[in-house]
Amino acid sequence: MFSPGWRKLWIGSLVLAALCGFIYGWKQRSENPPFIVTRKAEEPPEMKLPRKGRYDNAAKAALDSIKDEKKDYFKYQSVAAIYANKSREVGTAGCYLS
Repeated sequence: MFSPGWRKLWIGSLVLAALCGFIYGWKQRSENPPFIVTRKAEEPPEMKLPRKGRYDNAAKAALDSIKDEKKDYFKYQSVAAIYANKSREVGTAGCYLS
């Protein structure tokens, strides 16, 4: 297909390109290390408080954390989940919005 001279040139250029790519990637890796979580993120109060039985405080904390209603619409779902857990734990007679 290729003459021996051209074949050596192609192989040499591919090896050189692979080597340069590896060196470039290694340099980028050292400048931008992979994301490693070194500290534990603190749990939001709407997750902590229901475990302690403080459902109303958890719902209030979730509502207070809403900054933009269009972006934080899912927090209303967490308030609904908090009150659903309260009704399951306390019973339907004890579940009321305060």
